Amino acid sequence: MVKDYIDIRAVFSKEGRAVFISHLDLMRTMQRAFKRAKIPVWHTKGYNPHVYIMFPLALSLGAESECEIMDFGINMDTPMTPQEVADRLNSTLPQGLKVVRAYAPQTSHKLISAAEYEISFFSDEPVKLSEELKNYLSQQEIPVEKKTKKGGVTAINLKEHIKNPEVKAADDRVLLKVALPAGVEININPQLLIDSFLSTSSAPISNVSVKRTKILDLNGNIFI
Repeated sequence: MVKDYIDIRAVFSKEGRAVFISHLDLMRTMQRAFKRAKIPVWHTKGYNPHVYIMFPLALSLGAESECEIMDFGINMDTPMTPQEVADRLNSTLPQGLKVVRAYAPQTSHKLISAAEYEISFFSDEPVKLSEELKNYLSQQEIPVEKKTKKGGVTAINLKEHIKNPEVKAADDRVLLKVALPAGVEININPQLLIDSFLSTSSAPISNVSVKRTKILDLNGNIFI
């Protein structure tokens, strides 16, 4: 079957008030942005045609990101360059959403393997909290219960899935940089790690924030 559209992949940030836009509302927001920007986005065929937009890795509500991915198509009879698409979208997107770059996708989303996060724990006792977090991460086993796709739960050793953790204490917060599995085979929500650690911590914690900073492929490179 010959394609009648051009594949485009956009990387966008989701920050500020936009973190409270749910995944479903994000889809609607993008659809409206395409329409207002007069971008000839491709529609599916059949009895109920609709705009084709795909987000290969959904972001949890309340989390920020520097690297969200959105795949879509542009009608071939009215082509646009990826840069023109990005500029037009940015002129219509609400505050907190911004297309960082757009290009022809080079790999399948099935090759997504992991994501890197910055998790900030805010506390009046950052030194104590930092030591607790380091001790928590140094355990040989971190047993947790993870929800399955079918609605059940399964027991896993979270320690096996935590990669390259870095802990830094500064001012009123402790920053944890960490990579977690993400993709088709297994996906670990950073909230699972957060909840597990908080259940063991005695240091006062006023707030926790999460930012996704990178999406990685099977080779540990930036997913493109």
